[in-house]
Amino acid sequence: MPAPPELSDPERSRPYIHYLKAYPPLGEPIQIHVAIPPVVTKYDIILPFQSEDLGEDVLGYLHLVDPDNTFDLVTNSEVSPAAEFSTVRTITLTWSFSKLDPGCYRLTATLAHSSSFGANGLVHPENLHDAEAVSWIANVYKDDTEPVTLNECPRVGGVN
Repeated sequence: MPAPPELSDPERSRPYIHYLKAYPPLGEPIQIHVAIPPVVTKYDIILPFQSEDLGEDVLGYLHLVDPDNTFDLVTNSEVSPAAEFSTVRTITLTWSFSKLDPGCYRLTATLAHSSSFGANGLVHPENLHDAEAVSWIANVYKDDTEPVTLNECPRVGGVN
């Protein structure tokens, strides 16, 4: 009888986001109607993912990239407890705002293991291999303006 195959220990993997199941769907602008007068509006970003964590929890951070390409930390998720790759989990990031000028913004959500993040929810450069990010264009409009399509948004955050 042949000897059983030698098994190796699992290796930690970055979080793999299920792009086709992300909410809101990727590829079209998120249309955000800002009421006049301003009221607090909440918008949920839901990201299903898988990762091999080897005991380390996963977090998500959401950044708003303004038209001038500055990054503003919007929120972070609850901790997603460590799990095995076979477990599909979901991270929810809730974007709360009351005042935004009309225009196009980029929202970027980043998932990584807790130790990979540094100040302001940005991933340490040496840990970029441990992170996965997705982006949306958010079109903010008021009562007197119309929503725009993706090709009508100016370049935000370097790319569209």
